[in-house]
Amino acid sequence: MKQKIQHRALTFVALMITAAGFILCSKINDVRTAVAANPFEITFTAQGYSFKGEFYRPANASNPPVAILINHFGNSPARVEALKQNLLSHGFAALIYNMPGKMRLPNWGLAAASVTGAIAFAKNEPSVNHNEIFLIGASVGADIMASAGAQNPKISGVVALSPRPLWFLGPNESPSKMDQANIFVVSDDRDANDAKALFNASKGHKQIKIYPGYGHGGQLLLHADVQRDIAEFLQSLAGRRTVLGISAKRQLN
Repeated sequence: MKQKIQHRALTFVALMITAAGFILCSKINDVRTAVAANPFEITFTAQGYSFKGEFYRPANASNPPVAILINHFGNSPARVEALKQNLLSHGFAALIYNMPGKMRLPNWGLAAASVTGAIAFAKNEPSVNHNEIFLIGASVGADIMASAGAQNPKISGVVALSPRPLWFLGPNESPSKMDQANIFVVSDDRDANDAKALFNASKGHKQIKIYPGYGHGGQLLLHADVQRDIAEFLQSLAGRRTVLGISAKRQLN
């Protein structure tokens, strides 16, 4: 009798473990399904290539401006999330995607094509303002976005964080081509020379600010004052094709 009770008890425990495992697996599968079916995931094309990214719109905003971020190598999700939330909270839609390339070496041709495709996506997205498109890049992504902004007069502004030496852009690029009207160059003290080189090469309305000890590229995005200054720069440009206000012309020291 005692053995039967023990056997039934063991059988019951085994059944409970099996059921728990089934429930756990189901929940894991549910999570994976939810991640795979990301409602913010978008695909855009350029020059025969397809690129994936994520597109977010601010809540309760009608016809918002849109900022396009090319995510540079090694950028942690926390840094990108910080920038995304900052943009959304200030009424900007955000299109975020990863830089094409491998092992920290960008594919320049694909990178340039990806920006062209991302801009085309924004211009064809009915929920945003097609006349207010901004570009944001960090490290080599800053160079790529600065180059794209210089070549596309319809871009409203560029934010370049920790730009690399201008020769990073390739043999066909030169400082004389960095003539976009609106640019905010950001870096810490270690990258100050490269930041100033891009700032000096740019023409028109521009700002530069050096944050000593804040780190390189995406590391800058983890600081609240950098987030604030980026938002103020973008907001100073939103709604105006040509910026004449003092706030957009000043150089931040």
